[in-house]
Amino acid sequence: ILGGLPPPEHVPYLRLTAREYEAVHAGLQHQIQIQAQQIQHGHTPTTPLVMSAPKTIDIKRVRERMIAASAPNRHAYVSTIGRAAKDGRLKENCRPSLLQSKIKLKRHCMSSLCSFQPDSGFQSLYDLKFGETDGMLLPNGGGGSGVVGGGGSGTRGTMHGNAGGVSSSDPEIWQFSLALDQVDVVGTTGLRLTRRPRMHIARLALFDRKANRFLGNIAALAPKVLGRRAHRWSFDSNEKLIVRCSSIQPATTRGGGGGGAVRRVSLDDVSILVELNVSYALTTDDASRASLPSTEKKCHGIVDEICTCWALLSLRRCVEMPREVAVAVPLYCGPLFAPAPLEEVRRLRRAKSPVKALFTPLGRPSLRFLTGPISSSLPRPPVVPLFYMPPTQILPVELACAFGAHRMAAALALSKSASGPFASVCDPVLPAFKKIVDDADFFDAWTDKWRAALKQLGVASETGVLFPRPPGPPPAMSVLVEAFRRCTLEVAPLLHCETVPPPHIDNFDDYATRRRVQVQAFCKHLTSAAAIAAAAQSTTPTKGGLFGAIPGFGNGMSPITATPGGGTPNADLLPDRHPVEPLSLAGFQFLYDAFDASEVRYCVCDDYP
Repeated sequence: ILGGLPPPEHVPYLRLTAREYEAVHAGLQHQIQIQAQQIQHGHTPTTPLVMSAPKTIDIKRVRERMIAASAPNRHAYVSTIGRAAKDGRLKENCRPSLLQSKIKLKRHCMSSLCSFQPDSGFQSLYDLKFGETDGMLLPNGGGGSGVVGGGGSGTRGTMHGNAGGVSSSDPEIWQFSLALDQVDVVGTTGLRLTRRPRMHIARLALFDRKANRFLGNIAALAPKVLGRRAHRWSFDSNEKLIVRCSSIQPATTRGGGGGGAVRRVSLDDVSILVELNVSYALTTDDASRASLPSTEKKCHGIVDEICTCWALLSLRRCVEMPREVAVAVPLYCGPLFAPAPLEEVRRLRRAKSPVKALFTPLGRPSLRFLTGPISSSLPRPPVVPLFYMPPTQILPVELACAFGAHRMAAALALSKSASGPFASVCDPVLPAFKKIVDDADFFDAWTDKWRAALKQLGVASETGVLFPRPPGPPPAMSVLVEAFRRCTLEVAPLLHCETVPPPHIDNFDDYATRRRVQVQAFCKHLTSAAAIAAAAQSTTPTKGGLFGAIPGFGNGMSPITATPGGGTPNADLLPDRHPVEPLSLAGFQFLYDAFDASEVRYCVCDDYP
């Protein structure tokens, strides 16, 4: 390659591929070393003297940097809100929320559970195994034990799913139930005298310490009761989360962009990161000081949550529990790889000011949670089997069943394609659901319809927990898939309604209220002032249950209802509205943009370069 290059005076800029550049750069570096050795020993170099390697420009990298430079600073708001504190800055234990920052970058959000991992040859999917003839989703491990096999008895020749060099029986799936109980002596922000918090939220994610990467989706829980000055957060211990983690993960954060490569993770390297965040309502002064962008889309990517402290839960310890037990772990602050115990930070703070130490709450900062096998933690198995759920997830029972139904619908659609799983499939449900789960208001509307459909099937209790009601058997999986498709199609028109404003920064409460009322007017009959007030109340941030003050369960978009179980307050009292009705009204109450092929086109390979 070096001999075939033209002289630099004739072609000052040369276009090379990545492999050609590596070969040229390595050859020039080797030639420079040989010439340096010859000059050191007093010999004349036999080749033309090369002073340094040529300068190179990576066009793709330059484009990424230019786009990143044009985007607003995602931590601008958190950096400026500290000026409202008495000391002019936030406490030393505070920092911008890391998990919300990942969500704003469109990473590890709920839609990540709708993507599937291909094998090294991009010929099949190793985490979505299904029969080629009937489209039946095959188990990816199941049962109630802590460690289950990845393929097991479902392995046969007519299935997709073996990763290159990895058999379907090799991957293990670690699973257990998790419920937050109580957090004592939570860190403070220093804004108690000047601001009133609009939301307290705990975010959870699986973290691989060895690879410095997060796995699966980011979940969220809101405390049910807050203690005095919010130093103690009490959660509902009956709200169980189903945690699953596969031993085989994508080699990159995009799911194997380098050819579908996979890697193995160790049980000792994976932990659950729990962030305790606080959010304050947006004010005019904060918006001007932070120089918020003028467009809603750019403002939507700004972080507004402040992480006061965090904790790490050992995955091995949770998996090996023989029964459900209560475990307490200490709280930390600072970066993940340079943690500082919150108890030590509070001790140093009290030593600096003995007077303030008298009013500082006593106790040890700790997080108490309940964990154990799923079979012993839940009174009855969920209506959707565990081995139909995503292999890596942190979800409540209700949403875990919903994503299990999505996987069954995807397997059925992909099995009908004669060109394999990477051919384009014409299905309006699969692409719509992936976009709905990333929008807080749309996902809340979908959750209301999903819960109502399950109640009609007789599988949901009054609290929204999906257990089959005795003595009747659970419904067939085909019935749940049809209910899933019907709920998605009823909410899908909202994705293309021109009159629904785009989402703004999360803590802009007035804007979020107007958007929520617009969405509820599409889904419900808001014919009275009481119904409109109920829809507006759904954006009032208060203390709530599983979805209380949590937009879309972990998407971090806007404040939502505090009703235990989630959804819209008094949603059952408001009659449903068929999507055709608002779309066909005179006066163009809901404008619908021109038809786009992305509404019905679904292709797995779109998620990978």
